[in-house]
Amino acid sequence: MALSLCLSLTSCDKAKKLLNIKPPEPEAKVVGTTPGGEPDTSLASQVSRNETGVCFRKDLPFPTTVSVKVEELVKWSAGHKISKSALGMENATFDGDYQQDVQWDLAKGLATIQISATGPVIVKEEDKPLADKTPPKPLVPLDELARYLGKPLTLRQSSGSWAYAPAGKEKDFQEMVWAKGLAPTANSLFADAGLLPRSRWFSSTRYWKAGDSVELTGESLQLLFPGKPSGAMTLTFEDTEPVGGHPAGRFSIKGKVDIAALPVLDGDTVTATIAISSGKIWCSLLHPVVLREEYEAVEMLARGTADGPNLKIQGTAQVQRSRTWKED
Repeated sequence: MALSLCLSLTSCDKAKKLLNIKPPEPEAKVVGTTPGGEPDTSLASQVSRNETGVCFRKDLPFPTTVSVKVEELVKWSAGHKISKSALGMENATFDGDYQQDVQWDLAKGLATIQISATGPVIVKEEDKPLADKTPPKPLVPLDELARYLGKPLTLRQSSGSWAYAPAGKEKDFQEMVWAKGLAPTANSLFADAGLLPRSRWFSSTRYWKAGDSVELTGESLQLLFPGKPSGAMTLTFEDTEPVGGHPAGRFSIKGKVDIAALPVLDGDTVTATIAISSGKIWCSLLHPVVLREEYEAVEMLARGTADGPNLKIQGTAQVQRSRTWKED
């Protein structure tokens, strides 16, 4: 799970109260591919099923050519941020939405990352006639990833590690720095995105029916979280439900984890605590890939060092994370 940088959005309800007008509830935005419908026929034929339920396979060869579009929307509320920099301390509250859309591709030993959106969701002025017109103020001076918007970064795998591969063009210094930062955690990031299989997955001998549950602890938490997670997360199987035609099993999810060294896309790592009160995840029935996550949680995120620049964020987060996964 990628670190969701935050922003501060102020709102003003004074006019609404004076006019005693209750604004209409905005339609909930669905990020990425909506679950449901019928599975692709050729993929459905590969699902392992018997009279007791379905199995999450991991025996099929993982494809070497994969394309994944990861779309993420985080709605923050009751947020609190403390940061320290050379300019001093800052203590602020915040609310608002943050999005991140990234295209991930793997082919012929090359992995390509391209960011198409990152940062605050800006509401158009005409869509908020009674809202405060103050532009949103980023919670950090600049989104560290914004400099890479639209610039594909290519890495080549060699002897189990990943290194910068400019793919026939001149080397770019910024890309070189980004690639060097990503290299130590690339495998973990790629597995989280779906380019590589997750290091932990369900037992290939267990068949699931509605109501079956499992508590993930220790290393088994890496089924859901990259980095070094600890704590406990309970998954309860609900039903099969395809995502974009891909056969999947849907679970409800609840629990709390602490994550050390959680890798993020700018090449840094953070520490995180995620307490999920309710949510759902969709897991592929064919490969160790999580296709979709939707949950509400209290999240605490921290980066930096105690004696240097640092940032700490805490708030309630409504998270949607979609992986549109395709193999060629």
